[in-house]
Amino acid sequence: MLFVGLAAFPVLVYYLYVTIKSRELIPHFFPALIFKLACGIGMGILYFNYYGAGDTMQYDLAATEVVNTVQPNIKAWFSFLFCSDLSSQREIMPPVMMEHRSFFFIKILSLLYVLTNKSYWVSSLYLSLFSFWGGWYIVSRIIFYWPDLKYPAMISFLYFPTWIFWSSGVLKDTVAYGCIMMLGGIVITGFQKRWSGWKAIGWGLILLWILWSIKYHYAAILMLALAAGITYQFITVVKWIKFRLFWFFLILILTVIGLSRLHPNFHLNSFIEVLQENHEKIIYNSIEKNTVFFMPWGTGLLHFIVNLPVSLFAGIFMPLPWQGAGFLPKLAGIFNIILLILTIIRLNALRFKQLKLNFWLLVLGVYIGIMAMITAYAAPNFGTLERYKAGYLPFFLFLILINNQFFIMGVQKLRKISSIGLS
Repeated sequence: MLFVGLAAFPVLVYYLYVTIKSRELIPHFFPALIFKLACGIGMGILYFNYYGAGDTMQYDLAATEVVNTVQPNIKAWFSFLFCSDLSSQREIMPPVMMEHRSFFFIKILSLLYVLTNKSYWVSSLYLSLFSFWGGWYIVSRIIFYWPDLKYPAMISFLYFPTWIFWSSGVLKDTVAYGCIMMLGGIVITGFQKRWSGWKAIGWGLILLWILWSIKYHYAAILMLALAAGITYQFITVVKWIKFRLFWFFLILILTVIGLSRLHPNFHLNSFIEVLQENHEKIIYNSIEKNTVFFMPWGTGLLHFIVNLPVSLFAGIFMPLPWQGAGFLPKLAGIFNIILLILTIIRLNALRFKQLKLNFWLLVLGVYIGIMAMITAYAAPNFGTLERYKAGYLPFFLFLILINNQFFIMGVQKLRKISSIGLS
């Protein structure tokens, strides 16, 4: 089966190349793909040879155990794939499979293990390819509708090292990144075409289901952001609607109430409890130097609200170079300070312009803001935080690179140097 897995991979690469092909993007396809695949392999090497433990190693053990146990029996395979609870098999199954989101991911990984003869590394290539597919798709959609945004899109979704690395290989974040980026591309196409085309909507629902099964809070916040954008667009276009602000917040509140019914952890009391529990657990198990410092005021909901500004800043810019202990936090700090400098330059330029709210700014602002605050508070460890940023920071970088004079000057200089070299 390993031969089948290896033979099918280049076929998928070729299919991706010919189906989502843009003249502007062709020269970047293989460099970006190789970078993505190398990041997936590098992530596995980091965990196996440096950390010695972690989620990816647990997924490997669990998927191997599943394949060894149920592969010879077709009935057992169907039972496993369509089973939603393994509590009755708690004694024989790895502990990681008792968590529903990990269990869903291990189903995907187990299928890849059958195809690749339980090869962690070849399966890593497939998962990284799916993640790359999502990034490539959203970039192709952006360039199709807004050709001038080519370089901000490519840097943000295909080349920026930190989240490209942490959205590669055998991790749930890899699948989540691919789903989010594909959904972003579908939203762009849907908005530009006034949401016509049932095929795209069908694929969107499937991707949303996969995202919900792996990272349900990502899916919920994405739906909330889209609801905010669609509501804003509707009440601004329809002229007969009065008290627009009232209707906007009413629909948004109803959306939040509706989403809170989709998962027990979204109920207000449970939501704060889960956040607080994760927050305290990670703080307790982390080195103090490698955690975000929160103001020690209040408890529970009050502590969360008081620290929202800290969470927002940390969720986007931390760790900075002078924070954290060890090589990896320092390396992440270099990229984060670049991000901070680019943000300051962009904000400084906006001082002289009147910022007009629109569908895209509202959707991305709600999504990035909520994701950053919740992620930093629930996962204040610098390493964990840097990994989870892949779900939302590419959009933030994309926003601050648009019309960023510092970035534009850099691109122009690089193009000039490359043209001299070619001549």
